[in-house]
Amino acid sequence: MGNHRPYGGERWFSTRLDKESAPWAFAKGEPLRAIASLEMFAALLCIVAFGDGWPSGATGGVALQGITDNLGNTLAVARLMTSKFPLVVILAEPSAQLRRRGMELSLQWVPRDQNTEADALTNEEFGAFDPAKRVAIDLSRVSWCILPRLMRVAQELYGQIQAVKASGAPPKAVGQESLEH
Repeated sequence: MGNHRPYGGERWFSTRLDKESAPWAFAKGEPLRAIASLEMFAALLCIVAFGDGWPSGATGGVALQGITDNLGNTLAVARLMTSKFPLVVILAEPSAQLRRRGMELSLQWVPRDQNTEADALTNEEFGAFDPAKRVAIDLSRVSWCILPRLMRVAQELYGQIQAVKASGAPPKAVGQESLEH
C-alpha cells in the first residue's frame, strides 16, 4: 500500500480491550462469542470520541449516522431493545450518552466487504489511516453514565443464571440494592 491513505481524511480511533478493561467481552469465554457486543461497544466509543465536538450551548438535536455489517445491531439500535447478554447492557450506555448530548444514532447495515475500514482498525492495520487524525480513548477516563453499574449487576445475575443451569436449583433474586450501590 505504501504511503497511500484511502481513509486518511477522517478522524479515527482504535482501542485494545482486555479482561481488565472489558471483562464483559470475555464472559462467555473468547471475545469471538461477543461480536455483536464488541461492535456495539465500538459504536458507543464513536459517540464518546466524536460526540463532544458540538459547540457548548448549541440547541436542537444532532443525528449521528454510522454503518455496521451487523444487521442485529442495526435492529437493536432502532428498537433500543435486545435480550442478549452482554449486548443488552452495552446498548443502555449509548442511549444514555446520546441523551446526555441531545443526539440520536442511526446505524445503517452494509455488507461486510463494504466495511473494510472497521475490519482494518479491528485488526490494528493502521497503515491506511493518517496517524495525525487518531483520537485517543482512555477507557479508564471515559465519563460513563451507567455502564459500570449495570455491567456489575448484569454479570452477577448472569453468573447466578449459569450456576442455576448447572445445579438445577432456583435462582436468587437480584435486589434493588444491587442497582443502587
